[in-house]
Amino acid sequence: MCIRDRSVPPPAGHGRRDLVDRAHWRKPVNRTGNLLRLARIATVLAKDVWTLRRYDPASGDTGAPDRFAQNLLALGPVFVKLGQILSTRPDILPESYVARLAELQEHAPQVDFATVRRIVEDELATPLETAFASFEAEPVAAASLAQVHKASLADGTAVAVKVQRPGLEPLFHRDLDALDLGLRIARTVLPRRLRRTNLPAFLSEFRRYSLAELDFRAEAAVMDRFRGNLAGQDRIRIPRPYRDHVTARVLTMDWVDGLRLSCLLYTSDAADE
Repeated sequence: MCIRDRSVPPPAGHGRRDLVDRAHWRKPVNRTGNLLRLARIATVLAKDVWTLRRYDPASGDTGAPDRFAQNLLALGPVFVKLGQILSTRPDILPESYVARLAELQEHAPQVDFATVRRIVEDELATPLETAFASFEAEPVAAASLAQVHKASLADGTAVAVKVQRPGLEPLFHRDLDALDLGLRIARTVLPRRLRRTNLPAFLSEFRRYSLAELDFRAEAAVMDRFRGNLAGQDRIRIPRPYRDHVTARVLTMDWVDGLRLSCLLYTSDAADE
């Protein structure tokens, strides 16, 4: 008698039996874990949401934006990323919230250098000193997915090295699954209100591109494509990824000095005034 290894999905076939086999192979959803995580998220953010709905910049709680940002940080990278998205929406949040959440774009808590070294050496399969002629221990920026260090290659080329935070994928799946459960509950309890929003579509898109962002090789491919499409445009410079120093969790690219677009707009507005 042949016994199928359930760790390997059955081959695609035809008919009801094949559907049953493949459904049985799927990993069961951790509903209890999702529910507990959802309860934790709701507990942490409930007061922030209540405060935000009643926030008055003139006479409101001036510490509320900072507490909101700190709670997002405490909940982990998925919520830091959501905070980054909200920082681009002054049409939704008060100015004080937008300003505080904007700091999450490059001033998230740093990963210690020993961990960064281990990740880079594991990914590139070589000692840090062999892969780079120099590598600054202090990051120039730290965000939800990664932090960036300035370094140089053996030929002296200045590069930016983007190093992914450890253990992100299971954290993203955990929190995205919990949020998806929350939407399913809301669809049952508040169907009319949910239909007036685009939250299901937003969460679906957020899941898709957030998980895709965890593979830096895809980002390197996009950079190469942009470089090809914009070749000959002297006023536009796209950093070049260095393929020998690119993996799923490490992205090495040209170091380019410049300003954030938001800083440039702020400078222009100040000059106009």
